[in-house]
Amino acid sequence: MNQQKEVPISVRVRFAHAVMAHLAEAHDFDVLHVKGPAVAPGLRREHASSQDADILVRPSHLQEFLDAIGQHGWFRLTGFTTGSAFEHAAVYHHDSWASVDVHRRWPGFDMSPEAAFDQIWQERDFAQIAGISCPVPSRAAQSLILILHAARAPYEHVRERAIDFAWDTQPAEFQAEVRGLVKRLNADVGFAFGLGQGRPWLIGLALGYGAPRQTTPRDSSSGKHGSPRRQPSGMRCGSRCRVCWSAVTT
Repeated sequence: MNQQKEVPISVRVRFAHAVMAHLAEAHDFDVLHVKGPAVAPGLRREHASSQDADILVRPSHLQEFLDAIGQHGWFRLTGFTTGSAFEHAAVYHHDSWASVDVHRRWPGFDMSPEAAFDQIWQERDFAQIAGISCPVPSRAAQSLILILHAARAPYEHVRERAIDFAWDTQPAEFQAEVRGLVKRLNADVGFAFGLGQGRPWLIGLALGYGAPRQTTPRDSSSGKHGSPRRQPSGMRCGSRCRVCWSAVTT
């Protein structure tokens, strides 16, 4: 009697990426694959595992894309307004594959989601995932996306671990390229939060996490840990402050 073996989640995540890429190409949708197996080597820990697939969909294609995947057995687990405080992603699942986080925008870009997506799409690259060519952001855009994601990490050690690979270990030339992209996408606020500069605890307060453990600030020029510096002065922030809330969710 043959015993069925469960397919490892890492394999199912890769197949979920491949399915999304196939459906996007078949229906002419613009979809970028982000995080997890879509990340370029050197920007995240080796052998790091993902529990789901993450994609960023062109906002103007979103509804038709969701309709299309729904016709192929994908069903919604959480909606955009209930999935997170940022209302930026919804979770879809298929009984044969892993869950997929469908992002309609990426928190941290201070411009219209369509304009931000278009800039990243124009400079896209491709990655082979489960034998399928999947559109991915450029290496610089991947670094920025990971840094902006780290800004929302609920724990300081999680943020620092992500930044170690996406920023600290990268050469100065590459960091300069990322900084240029930060300016073009108006991502200065989220970028600073991600690197732990300024007042990183503001985002924690905005999300209701409370102030994370304070650690040695990073030198803004080299990305390395530097001497403790006085944080910039500014207003005190209460829970869900309108100023920092709008800054990191636009």
